[in-house]
Amino acid sequence: MHSLDKSKLEATIMGGTKLCSRRLLQDIIYCVGGVSVLFPLLIHFDDAITHSGESPTGDQLAGQVIELVASVLDGNVANQQQMHLLSGFSILGFLFQSVSPQLLNFKTLSALKHLFNILTNSGMSEILLKDALSQIYLNPHIWAYSSYEVQRELYLFLIQYFETDGRLLPMLCGLPRIIDIVRQFYSEKLDSRSSKPLLHLVTEQVIGERPHIEEIRKIRLLLLSLAEMSLKLKVSSHDIRALVSFFEKSQDVACIEDVLYMIIRALSQNSLLSSFLEQVNSVGGCYIFINLLKREFEPIRLLGLQLLGKLLVGVPSEKKGPKLFGLPVGRPRSMSENIRKGIAATPQLFFYSISERLFKFPLSDHLCATFFDVLLGGASPKQVLQKRSQSNELKDRSSMSVVSLAPFYVPQILVCIFKYMHSCQDASARAKILSDLLDLLDSNPSNVEAIMEYGWSSWLETSVKLDVFRDYRPISKANYASLETNELILVRNMYSLVLSYFLCYVKGGWHQLEDTTNFLLLKIEEGQLTNFCLLRDIFEDIIGSLLETSPDEDIFISQPCRDNILYLLKLSDELLVDQIGIKLLFHPPDMCASSSDGSQKDDIGSAFVEIINAESNSQPASLPWSSNIFTDGEKLSDDWWSFYDKIWTLVWNLNGKGQNRLTPKGSSASVPSIGQRARGLVESLNIPAAEMAAVVVTGGIGTALSAKTNKITDKAMMLRGERFPRIIFHLVIMYLCKAGLENASKCVQQFITMLPNLISEEDQCKNRLHFIIWSLLRVRSHYGELDDGARFHVISHLILETVIYGKSMLATSILGKDDSAEANSNKESGFILNLVQKDRVLAAASDLVKYMKDTKADRLRQLQDLNSKLDERLIEDIEQLQSLEDDIQFAKTAAISGDDNRKAAFKLAFDEDQQIVADKWIHIFRALSDERGPWSASPFPNNLVTYWKHDKTEDKWRRRMKLKRNYKFDERICQPLSTKSTNENTAPSVDPFVSAKIPEKMKRFLLKGVRGITGDVGSESCEDNNDTSEPSQNKPSENQVSSDAANSKDSSDYPTSSVQNRKEQSSTGGDNDYAEVLSSVHCVLVTPKRKLAGQFTITRNALHFSFEFLVEGTGGSSVFNKFLDNKESDAKSELGSVEKLKGNSDVGRGNEAGSGDALMKSQSNKIKHHRRWKITRIRAVYWTRYLLQYTATEIFFDDANAPIFLNFSSQNDAKNVGSLLVSLRNDALFPKGSTKDKNSVISFVDRKVALEMAESARESWRKREISNFEYLMILNTLSGRSYNDLTQYPIFPWILADYSSEKLDFNKSSTFRDLSKPVGALDAKRFKVFEDRYLNFCDPDIPSFYYGSHYSSMGIVLYYLLRLEPFTALHRNLQGGKFDHADRLFQSIESTYRNCLSNTSDVKELTPEFFYMPEFLENLNSYHFGVKQDGEPLGHVGLPPWAKGSPEEFIHINREALESEYVSSNLHHWIDLIFGYKQRGKPAVEAANIFYYLTYEGAVDLENMDDMLQKSAIEDQIANFGQTPIQIFRKKHPRRGPPIPIAHPLYFAPQSITVTSVVPSAISSSSSVLFIGLLDSNIVLMSEGLILSVKLWLTTQLQSGGNFTFSGSLEPFFGIGSDVISPRKVATSLAENVEFGRQCLAAVQIHGDNYLILCGNWENSFQIISLSDGRIVQSIRQHKDVVSCVAVSSDGSVIATGSYDTTIMIWHAFRGRSNDKRSKNASNDLSTKDHVIIENPSHILCGHDDIITCLFVSKELDIVISGSKDGTCIFHTLREGTYVRSIRHPSESNGRLNCMELSCCGEFMVCAG
Repeated sequence: MHSLDKSKLEATIMGGTKLCSRRLLQDIIYCVGGVSVLFPLLIHFDDAITHSGESPTGDQLAGQVIELVASVLDGNVANQQQMHLLSGFSILGFLFQSVSPQLLNFKTLSALKHLFNILTNSGMSEILLKDALSQIYLNPHIWAYSSYEVQRELYLFLIQYFETDGRLLPMLCGLPRIIDIVRQFYSEKLDSRSSKPLLHLVTEQVIGERPHIEEIRKIRLLLLSLAEMSLKLKVSSHDIRALVSFFEKSQDVACIEDVLYMIIRALSQNSLLSSFLEQVNSVGGCYIFINLLKREFEPIRLLGLQLLGKLLVGVPSEKKGPKLFGLPVGRPRSMSENIRKGIAATPQLFFYSISERLFKFPLSDHLCATFFDVLLGGASPKQVLQKRSQSNELKDRSSMSVVSLAPFYVPQILVCIFKYMHSCQDASARAKILSDLLDLLDSNPSNVEAIMEYGWSSWLETSVKLDVFRDYRPISKANYASLETNELILVRNMYSLVLSYFLCYVKGGWHQLEDTTNFLLLKIEEGQLTNFCLLRDIFEDIIGSLLETSPDEDIFISQPCRDNILYLLKLSDELLVDQIGIKLLFHPPDMCASSSDGSQKDDIGSAFVEIINAESNSQPASLPWSSNIFTDGEKLSDDWWSFYDKIWTLVWNLNGKGQNRLTPKGSSASVPSIGQRARGLVESLNIPAAEMAAVVVTGGIGTALSAKTNKITDKAMMLRGERFPRIIFHLVIMYLCKAGLENASKCVQQFITMLPNLISEEDQCKNRLHFIIWSLLRVRSHYGELDDGARFHVISHLILETVIYGKSMLATSILGKDDSAEANSNKESGFILNLVQKDRVLAAASDLVKYMKDTKADRLRQLQDLNSKLDERLIEDIEQLQSLEDDIQFAKTAAISGDDNRKAAFKLAFDEDQQIVADKWIHIFRALSDERGPWSASPFPNNLVTYWKHDKTEDKWRRRMKLKRNYKFDERICQPLSTKSTNENTAPSVDPFVSAKIPEKMKRFLLKGVRGITGDVGSESCEDNNDTSEPSQNKPSENQVSSDAANSKDSSDYPTSSVQNRKEQSSTGGDNDYAEVLSSVHCVLVTPKRKLAGQFTITRNALHFSFEFLVEGTGGSSVFNKFLDNKESDAKSELGSVEKLKGNSDVGRGNEAGSGDALMKSQSNKIKHHRRWKITRIRAVYWTRYLLQYTATEIFFDDANAPIFLNFSSQNDAKNVGSLLVSLRNDALFPKGSTKDKNSVISFVDRKVALEMAESARESWRKREISNFEYLMILNTLSGRSYNDLTQYPIFPWILADYSSEKLDFNKSSTFRDLSKPVGALDAKRFKVFEDRYLNFCDPDIPSFYYGSHYSSMGIVLYYLLRLEPFTALHRNLQGGKFDHADRLFQSIESTYRNCLSNTSDVKELTPEFFYMPEFLENLNSYHFGVKQDGEPLGHVGLPPWAKGSPEEFIHINREALESEYVSSNLHHWIDLIFGYKQRGKPAVEAANIFYYLTYEGAVDLENMDDMLQKSAIEDQIANFGQTPIQIFRKKHPRRGPPIPIAHPLYFAPQSITVTSVVPSAISSSSSVLFIGLLDSNIVLMSEGLILSVKLWLTTQLQSGGNFTFSGSLEPFFGIGSDVISPRKVATSLAENVEFGRQCLAAVQIHGDNYLILCGNWENSFQIISLSDGRIVQSIRQHKDVVSCVAVSSDGSVIATGSYDTTIMIWHAFRGRSNDKRSKNASNDLSTKDHVIIENPSHILCGHDDIITCLFVSKELDIVISGSKDGTCIFHTLREGTYVRSIRHPSESNGRLNCMELSCCGEFMVCAG
């Protein structure tokens, strides 16, 4: 079919399906195979393009095919369902992968868009779109070599679609998948294989090139847009792991840059940011992206920094109060704990780690700008400040308050900004940073708090290292305009702005001031800062800032500013004032002696000097900054006076203004108690006491360092009770001594106004008043002469005012004076001095000196503590930084490992999916091309030779009775050797259905196999290849005998959903087989053809075997050492690399890589790499042996799937896997809470359970409940014999001894072999030889034995089954690729038996095939075995005369002999020899049943053998010599019981049934019965006119012999019951002219409920009728014409329907209901919504040319047989729906078939017409 003309296509198809001629084209295509009929056109057109070049019309062909597919699907639900059922889009995508890029043009893309629109509007849109998107539209393997314009248009189209409906995007193509696609196909550093030109699969011509780098980048950006859309829809941990892995592993900086841009752009949405951050924290936190900052390429570093900034914006920071130097209260949790718990708070050390990475590279302005970008959440300082100015303008216009600007988004980044400043050598750049920061701090108060909390410690460390601080010089007018001065001003402004803000507005703000001061003092002490004036100027700036603030806001009377300023004054007094004041007040003693103020003053002065001297002895060392500030006689500089003026102004503002308001409420004369102070603290702050404690503790570096609660109340609050701050006194003294007269007078006046507020009645204040007066007198005496005596008057005025204000406290002194004293007070000074009490002055002086001493000591202690703690913290930081790096590495490694696992799982699923699709395509193509297909080159009937091979399908008795087509048969082995040798290179294997009429391209495509597309996989498993040793067979091989995924490829086993669906955990619905791996272990999959080493993985729903390498030899323990070697070699390569597709990384478009070991690769390429089985299909799991070691497990399935045999490295692995499988299977079928059927729950069959099962089977056999064949098969299974392992194949005995008679007499014992003796002892003469050897054998290492060979070995199996594939190929392999000499092959039954009696090396028994399979005796495939010595060619096996030349007759008689009474009475003897007590030990010696010692279990301790060479040699011997079965019985086996009467005469002895009574029917005699069905005790009757009745089959107790009778439709009478359903008409209408009969009806039992299936309805449906009440519970309409017949499998689980539309549909019973048996009442309540049958067919079978008239279904035989009106029968497999063969009714004139039945063994079929 080379034309696309629809009329021709319709005419062609109508020629083969005449009855469909009245149908629409859509229905015609549906009936001849569905949409898949059009798929081969893609191969035709590709072939046309290849051979004709680029023709103007040829490049449109692919688009036309797609349009044709679209038209077939458009509006036709049936074709859409069939498309889904056939995995149509998977196959289309698979085929498109091999289509020439020339065909992937705009025409094709336009057609695909049209198809997409049709799918969008279809009834199955979601399912079909999901398949189409994943397999075609989003499949880069298809589009990678198409033109840039086409790819661009495709991805733009997809982006447009997903913008409107993006539900499927995260599931089908999320971020991880897109990153994989980008790395593989759209990276700028493409793999060399991916960047090569595309070569044609067959001609190897260049047919495609990759787009240019610029175009690739544009496509990449489009893909990343899809990724961005996916992220916005859903973020998962897979996305984060994929990003981490990509950033860590990729070397393509352009790709990384594009991905980072995309992520940062996506994170600008707050909703996405929160979900993204949540997933980041679940993976390990922001730390996992930090290594982006180590990239050499600066844009990536900057983008990485922006990404971290985006993430950190979303991190909710915990407000714990400001912390300097990263020293919080209490020890923080370890970083690893934070990461594990996903804690969002980012530690300060993380930013040190950021700095370390970034500052290893040269600094740039871009880096600084990026820091600010992170700090400000994506804006620059200029933008933020412009916004502020705009806001101010808005305020001016509208008189509204300014909206506060956004605070710092990531204030932690200030650490990096300050470190950048430290590293930056450009002063102007540093000044710019400081200027911007100051503007930003000024714009938002919260920024000031943020810098204190997150960056102040870093700022302090940075600032002291700046040159302007290290070489600090006060700013002078001379250098005011210099750049250095500008930087210094900015640095000082930073200090003043932050600290003044905290003093003004923050409770406990004095902590920050004290901590900063201590740090600077420490640096001065250490010599890092040389000029103490720095501290003075900082204090001056702070005070200046406070004074500037006060006019606008009356801050001095409000809290917390007042307390903080009090502490500021205290600190200023301590550091900058009190030392000068003392020096001014107390001169050296000689100066005191010359005083003329009187003896009392001299006495006080002397005493005071003594106090100072006494205290100085115990004082700590002088503070380094306290010296050289001022010496007597010096004049204070203007800088100092400027500072003191500001302090005095501050004092005046604090105490002098509004003194009434300044007086504390409720003040008393006494000092408040500690309790009162504490209460005052709480009340003043208006916070709970508990919070008060927290506030106190949060601040203070001493508190933070000690990590203990501060026991002292807030220092600043304690100053509230101090009525007369010392700093006032010291400043007054200083001004009086050193200031100018004007300033001194001003100070005096202001001090006088403050006096009422400073003086109180408390005792301490009285002492201080006396001390002040005395001090003023002393100052007047020393400095009163200055300024021409004017200063004397100023001081005198002050003294006088002080005395006046304090007269009440001085009055007691005045009253206490005696007259003599008063008489001496002639002078004013003497009078005032007399008012001063010496003891009070000395007490005040002592208090002052002690206070100064304590203050100095406390300051030194704080500095020492700070120094030691900083040293400790430095060490701790190094440790924690290392711990952080370790945690970052751990989180990163875990993320990469997780992504590697995802990629490995995806690759596994992709490979498996490609393999499954390849299998499906080959099966579909065969169905289309075989003799009954629409593409057939040789329509049926024809003369083509069909070749066959053995099918592994087993029935319930474990018989493998089926053959299947061998499509890859090598015809050379049917030719004589001489001919074969001449045609060696010209006669490849032939696929019979491929003939000259099919284009050569298609033929080569099939023969080349799918390896060119998948890179590793043949279309079928090589289990069934004819000969793996022949290099010429590089073809896809068939996989129906491998217990593989494709074997169970039905609708339930193999969902047609995309790979991504099965892979991503985000997929909804369906089981996720890859979600959780419960166990994964290395093993060897043992099959008859070969042994495959790989990984066996168990999930909750499935078993999966992944092939790794082919095992040579026995597959013993040495294999598992090779696993270790492979693992080591794999570790050197990148784990889970998606790029590494087997054989051909770039979509399998023909660029096959070379291989060093061609043969090994050839064999491996022909092996199916992935095999899958469902847990719920497991029927039994046996623990068994391999090479006599209990290291194997054999798993049996309940769906006719062949068992699988797995060998593990140890017994533990085998038992653990077996136990886990049984547990998972039971849990899956019987969840918790459900009722379990004891017969359905299985146990792991270990040796104990096997012995119990053997005992049970023995009793059943003894009672004759099972046949001899069944019993022997059970014993073989329990003893470890397996069809999968030829070295321990099932064993059956020789039964007959007569192979020469014309007729057998089963009544003669001579007809039978003596079952009490082993084969070696049957002939007395030969046995004498064996016995002599046993008695005379003498070897110290080898025990004596009778027989050197065994009764069962691989050679024996291949000898018997020589004529049957795959055993033919195995035999040839064993013989070096050819047949053994004809005389040594299996020639005849008689000669083989005779040889077993006479040859001393031949003691073989039989195999099970001798009792059920006649085909192994025939040379069906016409092999050329050679010519015997007598000149006769070897063909079929010679049969004994009594077989009449018929293999079927031989098998029948041999089986009849096995079940004969003689064998039944003697079989237990043979069982004793093979499986029982005579197998070993003394009974074995007595029975002459001793074989070579290596055939026995336990003869050699292989497990503990260290010599691998010796171990391997012994394993080879065990594999080749034969293995004695596991001993089941240790005691003598009982004899079988006597025969019993037949329990079921209807089945086993119909001739014994006699009619004893006739019950008349109440139905009209004119209504004949059309159908009788038997369901348990119910008889279902259907009569003409659709009259249905259901009767009970009752046993009448009154009649002797228990005869059976039926219930009646009338009222019950004695002895007879009533009908279940009395006769009634079914409410349906039949189609016109339908031939309604038995074939239209079927009775079925599903989950305990009985139903009748009825077809023939006018609406082309079939109906399910409940037999409990006669209601129609379900009606299914899928056929395109009248449903003409129905058939049901024996267990009721499979239903087949045939139709006038020539199709057969296979249906499965619904399994959704519980397994509990329902009562009648429950069944009556059956809802019509319940599905009895799943409404989607699992297969739609085609091929007939006429109406389907009858059907037969056998689940055990895996067969569906359909008969049609023209007399032809077609055989299909049930599970896979593949075509097997066709036969025609012998009568050509009238061959109509009305009914058919197949024998239980499948040997013959009975049909009637």
